[in-house]
Amino acid sequence: MLKGLLLDGRGLSGRHRAADCFTELADDPNLVAVFHDQPGMHTDLRARLAELEDASISKRCMVLTPLDGLGGEIGSQSVEAGASGSSDQPMLPRVIFKSDASRKVFELADRVAQTDVSVMITGESGTGKEVVARRIHSASMRRDRPFLAVNCAAIPENMLEAMLFGHEKGAYTGAQTSRAGKFELADGGTLLLDEITEMPLSLQAKLLRVLQEKEVERLGADAPKPVDVRVLATSNRDISSVVADGLMREDLYFRLCVFPLKMPALRERTEDILPLADHFLATYAQRFGRSATTLSEGARRCLLSYQWPGNVRELENVMQRALVLTADDAVAENDLLLKTPSATQDRESDEGVDLAQSRQAAEASLIRSTLRDCGGQRRETARRLGISERTLRYKLRALKDSGVDLAREGL
Repeated sequence: MLKGLLLDGRGLSGRHRAADCFTELADDPNLVAVFHDQPGMHTDLRARLAELEDASISKRCMVLTPLDGLGGEIGSQSVEAGASGSSDQPMLPRVIFKSDASRKVFELADRVAQTDVSVMITGESGTGKEVVARRIHSASMRRDRPFLAVNCAAIPENMLEAMLFGHEKGAYTGAQTSRAGKFELADGGTLLLDEITEMPLSLQAKLLRVLQEKEVERLGADAPKPVDVRVLATSNRDISSVVADGLMREDLYFRLCVFPLKMPALRERTEDILPLADHFLATYAQRFGRSATTLSEGARRCLLSYQWPGNVRELENVMQRALVLTADDAVAENDLLLKTPSATQDRESDEGVDLAQSRQAAEASLIRSTLRDCGGQRRETARRLGISERTLRYKLRALKDSGVDLAREGL
């Protein structure tokens, strides 16, 4: 065990005096974190560590590490409250940032984690909504219990109910054994309902009852089972519009949206772009067995001028692609294959808008004529168009938002 540290200033001058050596040591959170609990160390280090931990959230940009299985959404390790090894503080999946927009979101996430209320996390696809949910779980009293996620948009309606609530043997054709649903499996922990606005209305009513009664009934079961699950939900859509369009029950919305959090798009937090890009380069260079790779100045300017419609997930993909294309130790602008604003591209964009508008008009005309031929029946219309009823609902809502009065047309 370290008993003391000697800062010898003999023979040093200027800023290398012994007193300044201590100041520089106390400005390094890694060294402070190592030494602050050691007997014989200067007691001011403890106070200095606390100052650095408070400052690290808003002033320091730390290394980013994506959480497993999150497809590019951001997470990281850092020195902040709880990272010094104290047994009463959990090691959290850190989310590191430079922007104030990100800082505000994760400060709120850490605060709401100390309660047990439901949280609705909104934001565009690829912004890191699931990472926010995982951090809330890891910072909560439920951190030692399961964290499960269900993508409500990726699972067919006839399977989603059994997946969430479970089923008994023989409950339906093919149910050869009894199986617990996600609510039972997450008992004592946290269940994330990803893209909750895609859940069919018929299941929303059953979900609401589970949330209210804190008990779940398997398909084919005779009695419900009590469950203790904290529910977090995400959506990449405007929830109020979804509720107004009748695609989400208002009572379920109020049950889930006790505490709303919105993850800003990457273009709204440009200070995070370059640290994230550097992180992804380092991560995938190691994974691909490449030497350390950096970004050229041209590449950095290109990244900052791009709008990032795919957000962090798109940035991660671009960095992987750049590593494949570049043969040098520095990624050039051409290796990114990004279209950044220019006069030529603006003209191309204008032409593209005209083409897109023409395609949308043709699609709208086809949908309306098919709907008219089917006497307004949505299911038959969707079948003839070769799309799902859910897709048809989205397209009809888009028509409504664009000013088309379907009711006046008798549709």
